[in-house]
Amino acid sequence: MKRKYDANGKLIWFEKSGDDEEEVWNEYDTNGNLIHQKASSEKGIEEVWSEYDSNGKCIHQKSSSEEGLEERWAEYDSNGKWIHFKKSDGYEEWIEYPSDKICINKNSEGEESIEEADENNYVVHRHNFNGSDVWFESEYHENGKRKTVYTFIPK
Repeated sequence: MKRKYDANGKLIWFEKSGDDEEEVWNEYDTNGNLIHQKASSEKGIEEVWSEYDSNGKCIHQKSSSEEGLEERWAEYDSNGKWIHFKKSDGYEEWIEYPSDKICINKNSEGEESIEEADENNYVVHRHNFNGSDVWFESEYHENGKRKTVYTFIPK
């Protein structure tokens, strides 16, 4: 993979070769937030523009691809936790936090799930109220950032 970085160490371009050939350009604002990304692959060209609030949380995205245009909006509570998500096709999602490590998701299609997080705030278990479960096991770098995630779906 070929990569180019700007003077601040931000990835501004990369190219993947092989089965998933892709070329991606990134543009950042003065706060280091990714505001524009353009990806070119055999599937076509996709572009995403993002807007952020004063806390650096993404509140609006607009994307264009071979499939058309799509917009997404997000709202956060006073603690910076994501509480509402809406897409231009009418899909919505609401999130409640009964505790620091548990969240309940409900969406406009009538689906509900509950997620449990670990000490690094990464999801370790998702229970969908339709009866399915997904477990996630992660490996971390010394700084607490996730390095690898493994997904398990019990049968």
